[in-house]
Parts: sequence; C-alpha cells; structure tokens
Amino acid sequence: MADFSIIASIIGIAGAGFRLSLVLNAVGAGMATPDVEIQCIARAISEYAFTLKQLALTLESAKSIATQSAMETAKQIADQ
Repeated sequence: MADFSIIASIIGIAGAGFRLSLVLNAVGAGMATPDVEIQCIARAISEYAFTLKQLALTLESAKSIATQSAMETAKQIADQ
C-alpha cells in the first residue's frame, strides 16, 4: 500500500486541475467569440487531472505493484 500523503497530494492536485478546467471552460463559453485555445487547454488540464486521479486510485489499491522509484516519482510530481 502506498504512502497516503502522496496519494492525498495527487488527489488534491487532480481536484485543482478539474476545478481549473471548469473555470477555463466557463470563461471560454462566456466570451462573445469563444477561444478555441482556452477550450483546448481546459480539455488538456482535465485529461491530465483524470490521469492523476487514476494514478492515485492505482497507488492506493491493495494490489498496487508500485516500485519505490514509481513512488518517488509520484511524490516529486505531487510536491511541484
């Protein structure tokens, strides 16, 4: 089982990413001429946040086979 502080950090980052993507989508939708770049950035952030959420679920799984290197990498990402 993975270190819960790493998992909590990853989940927090993923949540912030989801919220940011929602704000960007709202801004893009509220513009007179919606900016395609804003929507693309929002989609990319949302997909990245989803990936982080899946990583957290995998790490907290009792069947996780995460190596020490994977855990260190996840901690470095969470600390950024």
